[in-house]
Amino acid sequence: MEKPADPVEKRPARKASPLRVLKAVFWSFLGVRRRADNQDDFAGITAVQIIVAGVIGAVIFVTTLITLVRFIARCVAAGHEPRNNGDTGTIGNLGENR
Repeated sequence: MEKPADPVEKRPARKASPLRVLKAVFWSFLGVRRRADNQDDFAGITAVQIIVAGVIGAVIFVTTLITLVRFIARCVAAGHEPRNNGDTGTIGNLGENR
């Protein structure tokens, strides 16, 4: 008796669209991938596509972090600190002193 073939092996390899590559790399950055999706991606995405999408994703991520840190640093340097009306936000101070 023959074993049933893996459904992933039966699918013909299709060329991956740029959106599909970016989606696969995004989920890989988060570390959340289903095994079936992972195997499907291996069938249609080339190593060059993964490398290019990974570099683009890393550049976007680092640029976003740098921009965020600069924005926060400018706000703090300009004195735009959050207002504190005496409420420390602790459980002991429930706003009775307002």
